[in-house]
Amino acid sequence: RTAWNVPEMMSNTSPVRVLILDDQPEYYLASLEARFPDVEFFACSDNAVVRATAERVEPAVIFSWKNPAIANEVQRAVVNRPSVRWAHVAGAGIDHLMPFENTTLTLTNSSGVMAFAMAETVAGAMLMFNFDFHRYLQQKTTRRWCQTPWQALRDKTVLIVGLGHIGRAVAAHAKYFGLRVLGLRNQSVQELAQVDELIDQGQLHEALARAHYVCLHAPLTDNTRKLLGEKEFAQMRRDAYLINTARAELVDEAALVNALEQQQIAGAYLDVFGREPLPADSPLWEIPNVVISPHVSDSTRDWPEHFAHFFADNLQRWLASESLLNICDCERGY
Repeated sequence: RTAWNVPEMMSNTSPVRVLILDDQPEYYLASLEARFPDVEFFACSDNAVVRATAERVEPAVIFSWKNPAIANEVQRAVVNRPSVRWAHVAGAGIDHLMPFENTTLTLTNSSGVMAFAMAETVAGAMLMFNFDFHRYLQQKTTRRWCQTPWQALRDKTVLIVGLGHIGRAVAAHAKYFGLRVLGLRNQSVQELAQVDELIDQGQLHEALARAHYVCLHAPLTDNTRKLLGEKEFAQMRRDAYLINTARAELVDEAALVNALEQQQIAGAYLDVFGREPLPADSPLWEIPNVVISPHVSDSTRDWPEHFAHFFADNLQRWLASESLLNICDCERGY
């Protein structure tokens, strides 16, 4: 049932064909095949093979994983083929498939699937900075004993930019620790139990001036690109920390480096970068109060299975002509 990077001519009477764009489908492919014995799955991890397989197989469904093994332009070309009726993204971001041209196609994503893991990571980052865990790790390397007084998270303020599945999960964790939660909303959000105060984008600067932690969970769109730049960092508290586990392009990286070097803000936890891997000559490596992780903030050991299980549930719905979960607004880009 599976063609592994080998294009194959198919008959006109063959069953539904699903093209998987991923370099590590071995984590979940067998479970998909077992659950859907009448569906043909084709896993591809090479740009040339992806194109050739799509041309010969003419898949109806695409399961897209954003990774460097398959170029964004190749994924866009495949998704926009006339035979494709539905494309599902393993992850929340769909910007790698934009601009979206196939108007007859439904696009869904996996937004919310790993929200529980991302929220734990963000809560961990706030706890780390609050108790100075990062400084104590630095002290350990030099066998230095220096005690740092600290304040509890309770009664501090966090600004959450983006109130989707992840933002709301982060808000719930923040409320548990007693933080005051400010949330930058979109037009569809009117009230959230986890958020103490909803703000509009026009109030962003005022909210930045109040927040001890600024957590980014917004999608990348024309309106959010470089949402935080020189003016925004100038508004932030000098004891504030930036936490970005969403998209690097939400932040003007040069402005961030300057704000950190000039101690306009206290530090940052960064999991996403404009160039990945982060180049060795990036100044971010040298700034003491910057904690860097290699784009793994929701990468639990079983994360591929979580995404594949959600896709499988949606595939079950699609085969039964039922409504799909997480249909994206392609005009807005999320």
